[in-house]
Amino acid sequence: MSPALIQIVRQRVRQHAPVEEYDAYLERWVDDPVYRRMLRHYRDEFVTNYPDVATWFAAPLFERVGHEWLRAGVPRARQTVCHRARSYLHYLGLRGYAWFDWDWLLAIARHRIWELDERLGLSIRQDADSLVQEAMQAWLLPEHRSHDHALDSKPLTPSRRQPSRCSHW
Repeated sequence: MSPALIQIVRQRVRQHAPVEEYDAYLERWVDDPVYRRMLRHYRDEFVTNYPDVATWFAAPLFERVGHEWLRAGVPRARQTVCHRARSYLHYLGLRGYAWFDWDWLLAIARHRIWELDERLGLSIRQDADSLVQEAMQAWLLPEHRSHDHALDSKPLTPSRRQPSRCSHW
């Protein structure tokens, strides 16, 4: 992909979702009206604090993660907004409005993408399962194994196991 095309894709991807689209999603999938109103409020707070999504991406990681309340240098309100907006951020990512860096993805203890995947009619769970199956099949093929690896095509029997390094086992 050419650098110009990459830049166009990145510019297109990093944007807020249309309010009507996100609201329609909430109306369809969130039964509790109080929770639905809360999620709208969190989205509105996030958009108010980060009218340009690029501003959020440029912020320090601990601000974007949004749960280190006592960290100096970032107002607590900004940290709370980022924490509360995770549902909206996940929606942006799954709908193609944003893409996320590994640092942020790994810093979040819990992503709730499986339920969003199902609600949005995506195939992330199926794709992940397929990827795992492909990796396992590739690993099982003898030509893909390293000859230096302790395992080969013979089954691992008690006589072939390496001794345990733990003295209590």
